[in-house]
Amino acid sequence: MQVWEHWTTGTVEELVDPSLGGRSPGGQMLKLVNIGLLCVQDSPADRPTMSAVNVMLSSSTVSLQAPSRPTFCVDDMEGFSGMYSGAYPRGSQSTGDSKPQAAMSPSPNEVSLTEIEPR
Repeated sequence: MQVWEHWTTGTVEELVDPSLGGRSPGGQMLKLVNIGLLCVQDSPADRPTMSAVNVMLSSSTVSLQAPSRPTFCVDDMEGFSGMYSGAYPRGSQSTGDSKPQAAMSPSPNEVSLTEIEPR
């Protein structure tokens, strides 16, 4: 299940890592997920500016607008086989010059990928 589904079903607390042992206040979690969903809205005009996000995060009195369903959702991608963690995609190989080279595999949703390299 993804964040949007948890948001719409009212089960956002299930997103919290169990290792936190219930130390995350439910209201704070709802606020953070709401802001996150606002930041990934389809139209850039519907997304908050960074200064607005800063105000939302630092204020307890700002009322947040309800987000609409984001256009890009992971389960919408054909052939998606799951998320992975780490700085580089699976199949990255070290070339000895301390720069891993990602395996040449297309993105599952045909969106281009940007490789981030250190300076």
